[in-house]
Amino acid sequence: MNADDLIDMGSGITLRMYLIAHAPEEPQDWFQPSGIEPVPPQPLRPSMTEHEVYELEDHNDGDGQATTPCVVAYVAACDEYRKAVQRISKEREMQSYIQWPGAWADKQIELENARNKT
Repeated sequence: MNADDLIDMGSGITLRMYLIAHAPEEPQDWFQPSGIEPVPPQPLRPSMTEHEVYELEDHNDGDGQATTPCVVAYVAACDEYRKAVQRISKEREMQSYIQWPGAWADKQIELENARNKT
């Protein structure tokens, strides 16, 4: 951005402010919000006995409850992972709509500056 981008347009607003107010409603595919926590790695299934594998399958099918420590720990880790993914996805979506207008305005100014240089 250069100094011309911040020039008052006569109504008390800058070009960037004007562009922010007129940004498309939906973020475009090229935009990724910044400052979002990365998604944690998915938990790896530990080595399990045949009984523990059946217990896990029953738990996942809704037919049983995890009782052995190995399965209980793995199920808890998977639940925490799912909660983290949901929280991060919700934050990413929210930040997309908050940050999008400014990013779009900056991109328009960048394109205009590039056009003026050629």
